[in-house]
Amino acid sequence: MLKQKSVTRFLGQCWKAFGGRVVIVLLLIGVLVLAPIGANGQLGLDPCCAIISAGLQSISGLLKSVVAKPLSQIQQIEQQGVNFEQQVVYPASAITSARGLGQPIPGATAADVAGLPVADEQRHVAHAAAA
Repeated sequence: MLKQKSVTRFLGQCWKAFGGRVVIVLLLIGVLVLAPIGANGQLGLDPCCAIISAGLQSISGLLKSVVAKPLSQIQQIEQQGVNFEQQVVYPASAITSARGLGQPIPGATAADVAGLPVADEQRHVAHAAAA
């Protein structure tokens, strides 16, 4: 009983000296510091992590064995198609020589180019298109 009266007297004196807000804030801080708060602790890894790790490793192995092999075969077929196009359909040497044909003739005008001889078949097609 004596303790309760002394604590009450102390709080009353603090209330008068510092004001009500400061005393309430200090009391709340004191309660928060002194009150025990439960905490969860754990040493080592959770068993769930090991299960997830094993599952991810099995998925990775399946992707490497089941998915990667057909994809590599598809990539080989596509590469063969690209090689065929580069060597047979669009050879670099033929493209280079065709570019050389399209170069303008030095010193020639449009009238000079129009007067160049054309093979008979091409002349016949040109006259038919004009008519």
